[in-house]
Parts: sequence; C-alpha cells; structure tokens
Amino acid sequence: MNASSNVQPTRKAVVAVAMHAEKLLIIRRSEYVRAPHHFCFPGGGIEAGETHEEAIIREMKEELTLDIQPVARIWTSKTSSGYELNWWRVNLAEEFSITPNAQEVAWWGWCTPQQFLKLQPILSSNQEFMKAWSNKEFEIV
Repeated sequence: MNASSNVQPTRKAVVAVAMHAEKLLIIRRSEYVRAPHHFCFPGGGIEAGETHEEAIIREMKEELTLDIQPVARIWTSKTSSGYELNWWRVNLAEEFSITPNAQEVAWWGWCTPQQFLKLQPILSSNQEFMKAWSNKEFEIV
C-alpha cells in the first residue's frame, strides 16, 4: 500500500456572507448537525458535480428557504477537520423572507460584527474569518 492512498481528499464547503442594513446574517446550528448549537454563517458542503455558486444557492434554500445571488468568493480557509471553506459574498432579493429549517437551524438573526463575536459558542473558522476581515485581508463589497 502506498502512502498516497491514505490521503483523504479535501472536503469542500461554501459559506454565505449576507448583509442587510450593515448587519451580518448569522445562524445557530440545530442539535442535529455537526457542531451543534454553534453560531456561524450559513453554508455547507459542496456536493459532487456542484459549482460553488450552485452549492451556496442550495444551502441557503435548505437552511433558510432563502433565495440569494452569489456575488464573489471573498476568502478561502481550511479547518482543522480538513474542510476547505470558500467564503462567498451573497446578495439577498430586495424583498425576502427567512424560514429556517429546524433540522439544521435553531435560530437566525442579524448581527453587527461586534455582536456576532460576543455570541458563544462560535465556530473557530468564523472567528478566523472575522479576524481576517478586520485585518483587511479582503473586502466585503
């Protein structure tokens, strides 16, 4: 057996960064998903054959019954559990409503960056994103 056969393929995921009235869309994960009860941006895994854009549209529909328009990938990071996270700025329709899927989302709301960082527990990947943003490693346009 050669060493390369032990290498797991990188799992890829998308994360939606949606803003409304200068606040970020944040969710609290339900008890039924990975990292239960953690606060984070909405998003999830990219399925086989999906583009990033298709995955972020699907995830927002699944989690929040929300139609969005992907704008641009703004940042990429890697988690300690081996996920490549692709952070996408997304736009909401001018008129929108949010209906969370209780199997995935226990709570949702709009938070300023300062409010978001005070929530506990927060996913470490989201803390890293907020730090990179505050360090001006990218812009959210």
